Amino acid sequence: KTYNFNDVYLNTEYTLETFFVKNTGNDTLVVDSINISNQAFSIDTSFEFPVNIYMKDSLHIPMKALSSDTGSLTAYAKIYHNALSDRDSILLQAHFGMPTLIDSAKAYDGTNIVDGIDDDDYIVLFFNQRTNGATIDAINIDNVFTLSNGHSWLDGFGTLDTTTWNPAKSNIIINLSTVLSAPTIAVGDTIYPDSSTIIGTLNSFRCHYPVVITGSFYNPTGISEKYLDAKKETPKITELRVTMKQVSYTALSDENEFSIYDITGKLVHNEINNRVGKHSYNTKNLSSGIYFIRFRDGKNEINRKAVIIR
Repeated sequence: KTYNFNDVYLNTEYTLETFFVKNTGNDTLVVDSINISNQAFSIDTSFEFPVNIYMKDSLHIPMKALSSDTGSLTAYAKIYHNALSDRDSILLQAHFGMPTLIDSAKAYDGTNIVDGIDDDDYIVLFFNQRTNGATIDAINIDNVFTLSNGHSWLDGFGTLDTTTWNPAKSNIIINLSTVLSAPTIAVGDTIYPDSSTIIGTLNSFRCHYPVVITGSFYNPTGISEKYLDAKKETPKITELRVTMKQVSYTALSDENEFSIYDITGKLVHNEINNRVGKHSYNTKNLSSGIYFIRFRDGKNEINRKAVIIR
């Protein structure tokens, strides 16, 4: 049996918990002593041994774990009973430091702006620290990142597109697939990590805190009635098109900004224009990799993902 203390944040000196020794036998159980292998753990010594535990009764033992460092502490509590002739062992674990969290989970529309999920939409999970970068694929994703409402990351054929960790392994891009039908995952779903697969590297905490998916799989950015003329002609649209060779965009405002970020979040290119009309950027200076492109045109904003292969 393993007894876990609650996660304890950095600079917290200790946490108090209680475990129980229950008599499941038919006679009185006599606990002669309890020995703990790690001095960082201690028990309440307000009672004296030996202690009688009568049939179907329990002994409540308050526990304390004390540490000024981050990381995990373990110990074995050995419970001696029946005049020291028998003993049971319980593994104690306490965790000190920063727990591993998914700061946010955000859905993004790809270059194809359609209602619902299409095969270039994706979700990014942003973690609060470096992780072990565990392999996430179609085989395990529904178990590692279980979704609420019975939803799935997999398409109608049971497949998933690529998953890519950034170099720091602090965020992962999960590209969705739509073979036969789209996956049932939706904005507003809650992700429940499985408490074992994703491990933070700061103190080996396992990720188990839930997070709600935000963002959108449908982002018709730029279509605005204010750009219609009096005759209600076809509206002008803020556009951003991405190909392997270039990025082209159409600005409706004289206050527009074009930015490119690499997978680590580093800004690799930025342009601020005060000219309405069409603009373009040659991607020849970008090395192979995954990039995020942001185009702000007045109050409109378009975000795209680009995969460059040389």
